[in-house]
Amino acid sequence: MDIKVDHVSKAYGEQQILRDLCCVFPEGKTTCIRGRSGCGKTTLIRLLLGLDIPDKGKIEGISDRKISAVFQEDRLCENLSAASNIRLVCTETIDYILKKTEGKTLIFVTHEEQEAVWLKADKTLKFMKDHLIK
Repeated sequence: MDIKVDHVSKAYGEQQILRDLCCVFPEGKTTCIRGRSGCGKTTLIRLLLGLDIPDKGKIEGISDRKISAVFQEDRLCENLSAASNIRLVCTETIDYILKKTEGKTLIFVTHEEQEAVWLKADKTLKFMKDHLIK
């Protein structure tokens, strides 16, 4: 089932963050949300996660889902190499992770240009396949 955001509005006090937002996140597809700082990306994710409720409108297709998020900030151990940092959280093989996420609805949020996001993702997967998974 697609996730549907239907005429959603959200404000914090006098600050209107989202106004009459309509969008669809297709089931089994990857979507990238990008935009300038303060445009409502994090607010939208908070609404999708159920950490906040819309002032107006509704969100359909999330009630029976297991939803998770990752931190925006870096969470690296400075005394470890890049590979060791990845090993701390990557207890499964990359092939297994890719298989597990295949067909899932994935939503990425970034301030960066979309091409940069996919380039980073491609490089990360290649690094992990080449150096971590044997």
